Amino acid sequence: MKHLVNALFILLLAVPASAATLMVVQAGFAFTPDEITITVGDTVEWLWSGGGHTVTSGIDNADPNAGDFFDATLDGSNPFFSFEFDTVGDYPYFCRPHVGIGMDGIVHVQPSVPNEEATWGSVKSLFE
Repeated sequence: MKHLVNALFILLLAVPASAATLMVVQAGFAFTPDEITITVGDTVEWLWSGGGHTVTSGIDNADPNAGDFFDATLDGSNPFFSFEFDTVGDYPYFCRPHVGIGMDGIVHVQPSVPNEEATWGSVKSLFE
């Protein structure tokens, strides 16, 4: 039993925090929130509320790398778009038809942090 407890403790310390899904809503000609910070492995889901829009990676339409990571339509036929971020960095995005009026945002992706809440005492108490 002691070996099982030791093995569970090691596994709990090695498991990163659970991935999350965070929402960004298209509201009029804006993304709300327009800046979001997440952790590697998290997913951002953009939700449509009206009109015709895109969620396109990059700075603007002149960006030669625009759409390299994602380029999705956001409209009545495609009311949501999800993207899982697996690399640390800053990911600007914009709406192709409305970037000129400031419809853009950024996703900041930070490294994941191992679950450090587990302690020997907390694991041991599971088996008492």
